[in-house]
Amino acid sequence: MWRIGLPLSALNLALLAIPLSFVNPRASRSANLVFALLTYMAYSNLISVSQAWVSQGKISFHIGWWAVHLVMLLLLLAMFYRRMRVRSALRRGL
Repeated sequence: MWRIGLPLSALNLALLAIPLSFVNPRASRSANLVFALLTYMAYSNLISVSQAWVSQGKISFHIGWWAVHLVMLLLLLAMFYRRMRVRSALRRGL
């Protein structure tokens, strides 16, 4: 699980940095940093829980290795969609 999970999590977290790098000048700059830290902690813990459940036989290997990464990918896509929507709204306002 770790051999598959670590590269996938590194890719997901690297892609997550793109929408989190957008900073609204009127908002605080540390909000995205706090969100990134909490997201990493939750993601890492979910990977560990998933690995433990697979080793205990509670879930199958095929579900265990992709479920957490799929949830993170969906969150990532939602954040990209939100960022693109904000950018297009800013362009219409200018």
